Amino acid sequence: MGSLKITMEPLSEGNYHSWSIKMKSYLITKSLWKGVTDPSANAEESEQALALITLNVADHLLGSLSELANAGKAWKQLESTFKSKSVARKLQLKRELQTLKMKGEESDTNLFRDSYAFLSCPELNTSFHETTYNRSLTNAIAPAVSNAFARLAMFGESGGVTFYSTNTATMVRKVFKPPLAKLDQMEFMWLRKDGTPSRKMGKTTLNAEKFLLPISGDELSFREAPWNQNLTGGNCYSFSLNTDKASATEKPQPGDIAVVYSDMHEPYKLLEPFDLTDCTTLQRRVMADGIAMKRIMDRSNDGELFDHLKTVIRIGKMNDKPPRGTYKIAAVIDKGNDYHFFRQDVLDIYNLYTCPIYVYRNGKTFSAPKNPYQVLQIDAFTSGNSIMDMYDSKRRYDEATKDAFKKLTRDFGPAFEGAPAHLNRAITNVTIHVRRMPRYVIEEGNLIVDPFWLLDTPDDGTGLKKKGDALYDFFVRTDRQLHALTVQAALRDCERILRDRTLAPQKHQLIGLWSQKLGFATPAINTDGFMKLIFDPRRAMRQFGNGSSGFQYKVFCTAFYVDRNHGITSVPQGLGEFGLA
Repeated sequence: MGSLKITMEPLSEGNYHSWSIKMKSYLITKSLWKGVTDPSANAEESEQALALITLNVADHLLGSLSELANAGKAWKQLESTFKSKSVARKLQLKRELQTLKMKGEESDTNLFRDSYAFLSCPELNTSFHETTYNRSLTNAIAPAVSNAFARLAMFGESGGVTFYSTNTATMVRKVFKPPLAKLDQMEFMWLRKDGTPSRKMGKTTLNAEKFLLPISGDELSFREAPWNQNLTGGNCYSFSLNTDKASATEKPQPGDIAVVYSDMHEPYKLLEPFDLTDCTTLQRRVMADGIAMKRIMDRSNDGELFDHLKTVIRIGKMNDKPPRGTYKIAAVIDKGNDYHFFRQDVLDIYNLYTCPIYVYRNGKTFSAPKNPYQVLQIDAFTSGNSIMDMYDSKRRYDEATKDAFKKLTRDFGPAFEGAPAHLNRAITNVTIHVRRMPRYVIEEGNLIVDPFWLLDTPDDGTGLKKKGDALYDFFVRTDRQLHALTVQAALRDCERILRDRTLAPQKHQLIGLWSQKLGFATPAINTDGFMKLIFDPRRAMRQFGNGSSGFQYKVFCTAFYVDRNHGITSVPQGLGEFGLA
């Protein structure tokens, strides 16, 4: 008998119904379905079923499944996420709606029909355009159909469009207009790992408690000396522990420091075969190094009694504030291939848009191109008048400098095709923001330091709505959805601040971002695999390289707290280096 073959698209938003039928049928044919329905009594089948489920979901769902114990829990979590009629499901529908695009020779009318059918789906449980939330869904369609609007001369006096229902022969007249909804009424939610709403976004522009992880205030800054010297010795582990004098010929490994103490070999299994792509083993050897480093600092000889609670490395929690004098690191693994560490750094949020960006691409590490503020070597929040005062008409500027002045002022004409000159700086600000922010931050409420600065408008609200509409229309017209969402969020925050000035954030406050050192001969970088700033390693893109030569650090292991000044700057070859025996 020939083997059963199955063709299945990975589970993602929009295909849960068909995916669940196929996956259930496949598990039944493999006699594994009982591992879903009764995992405790069928542990082996449950483990195999969980593996098959995990292999057949989209990458962005892997994090929510990685910590589940059995296939039953995984199945229930996916079911609750994708079958729910709650706000969580509406958010998923919104993301689907934003990805609607015309297929092949599909007509404009068909695109409108698909869009209307989508908005009328039963899961929204309300009539078209009836609620504030549906208005936000309506706005989401604009990037997909704006060009079709321009081509179809179907606007009525009210700015409406005639739609034909896909399930009746009756023409249905609905008012569809893409401008912004009343943003101060929109509900922005964020989700737990199981896809259910956690809580409403707080009334703060910064959203620090939502996207940023707590810091102690004693963290290193990214590329702080000596790491600003492009040190290529050492690896991610030496970088995370700040052992900057790591050997230029060997890669320090977890456990290498502890191994100099023979009395630690047996308790921490330091000489046994080990797999550093196993989270338990990795954690044990890191903790052993922390104890050994503390013993070296205390000048403890080999064979002397030592307290295993005295250490410079402790198990930590990502969502907790580290103790004073420590900073946070995080361990991840590509099972069977490699381990990796991230380090949390400190940054004044005032420098969020001007700090240097270092990225990894095509096997190389390099600094990203400078934005106009970096070219002119000015703070991002420098006033427009001050920027023009810098300009000297008698000087001959290079092209990059001339372009920077043009993009930050209106005095040299339009800087972007299809946009008037008064939008130059706002378009520049939003573009810089989107290039640096992780996608999920923008989609889940955004983190904007100063919304008035972002939109290049006075902070008394003068001309806010008019400029916001023009800016939003420009990004919709040029099919830049994340930019349009950022404008929406900035307008929302501006309106809140105008009602309550106490909500305006401070421009100078310390936040925690993350960095990493990829490979043995590369400098440190402060971005992930998508070349975005790292707010949370658990949600960052952790795939680097291509195919068999790359790594996919899919499994998050744990966080550690590391003493800032532990005094160990290199991996010792023996205790004799410190005058110890």
